[in-house]
Amino acid sequence: MSTNFHILDLPTESDYLEYFIENYCRQEIFTKDGIRIRFRKSHFYHAFFETTISHKDCFSIERAQHMPEIKKILQSKNSRCHCGWDSKKHRIDPHKRVSYILGPFVVIVLLHRNKDTGVISGEFITCFEAEDITFNRIKADPIWDASMV
Repeated sequence: MSTNFHILDLPTESDYLEYFIENYCRQEIFTKDGIRIRFRKSHFYHAFFETTISHKDCFSIERAQHMPEIKKILQSKNSRCHCGWDSKKHRIDPHKRVSYILGPFVVIVLLHRNKDTGVISGEFITCFEAEDITFNRIKADPIWDASMV
């Protein structure tokens, strides 16, 4: 059930970081429904690293190769959006939005509504290829709706 997007093949971790900064951090990226999503350099070290010995200590080329999919999933009219999960409170969190097209590669953003303007904006949290059990849980979670934020 892969999304069948272009796999990014760069020689070094530094090249992947540069790609992320140029194509995400320095760009204005909007979702299919017009929500601006911000990307920070620090997100690279969360989204594209895995834990082997200590927390997020190992660069994951497998995750980084999916980088072009992030923008495509956020912007595609065919993407599906579900409420995310708050792991600390053990409950659904409509401020987290999990998006995918066919799966199992998912993109998670954190959303905020400006109290003065009512405009929703967001921040990239992470992305990963979900295992079957996780992906099935995501698909079973409520469909995300802007009125929930």
